[in-house]
Amino acid sequence: MENKNRLIIVSLPFIVVFFSLIAATDACAEIPITGEPGSTIYLSQYGSVITDTLVVQSDAITIDGTGTIISGFSMTGYGEWGKCGIFISGYSDITVTNCTLQECDYSIVGYEIDNCRFIDNVALSNTVGFYLDLCTTSTVSGNILNYNYQTGLFFVGSDSTITDNVANLYSGHDLKGHTI
Repeated sequence: MENKNRLIIVSLPFIVVFFSLIAATDACAEIPITGEPGSTIYLSQYGSVITDTLVVQSDAITIDGTGTIISGFSMTGYGEWGKCGIFISGYSDITVTNCTLQECDYSIVGYEIDNCRFIDNVALSNTVGFYLDLCTTSTVSGNILNYNYQTGLFFVGSDSTITDNVANLYSGHDLKGHTI
């Protein structure tokens, strides 16, 4: 009987540590992206590979991803959006350029945004490349959106200018709701 009690006592710290690790991995990691109007945020300051969701929290900024890969491979998820590379909600005059986004559920989500630009980005091997919902006067230009499982560009109630994009080589449609 005494050995069983020791086993339980010895196992209890292991169980506590085990469940603490599970709880820690379920937490969503995010990087807030903020800046003064007119400023450029260079993603290289966060390293060459980013595995957290970038959450835009300022108006009138440029996000420049030159030399950085945003990878959803080890992301834990961002709410209903799952593994989301860049999340923009309720902000305006945002430019996202030179970003490489891969292995996310959604590489870029724009929700209720105005006058935003997505220029010269690469979205590869995601479930959805760009998802824009209730976005007004946005521009999507010069992007490569290949090997995305469902679609390269998905628009819901969005008024956007779409030019010079490449979107192909996946099981869905090139665009949902618009043409390139």
